[in-house]
Amino acid sequence: MAEHNDEAVSEGGPGRPANLSEWFDPWLSKLIEDPNKIPNVMLLCGYATNSPDEKAIRVFCDPQLLWCVDVPKDAILHREGCPTSASPLGGSYLWIDRGAWSSCRTYRRQC
Repeated sequence: MAEHNDEAVSEGGPGRPANLSEWFDPWLSKLIEDPNKIPNVMLLCGYATNSPDEKAIRVFCDPQLLWCVDVPKDAILHREGCPTSASPLGGSYLWIDRGAWSSCRTYRRQC
């Protein structure tokens, strides 16, 4: 069992920045303006493109383009690109307002 190193957890100890906000994930500040008010969101992962509905974007959920969701543009709270190291085709992580899910339309292409 590893020994506990108090110096490593003390302010400014080895491996710990003097300002802990350096460890914060920057995308969270795009979603959470007030830490006391966490938004009710859904995460949608896929490949974003145009939708036939000009008020929405289409997100394909698979690279075979079998499943897609049309998401109202005003329901999208934040987007982060998926790194190609995690997905060679890229893609998007989209956080949408959970309350808007009922206005999203899903489609499955028949083969």
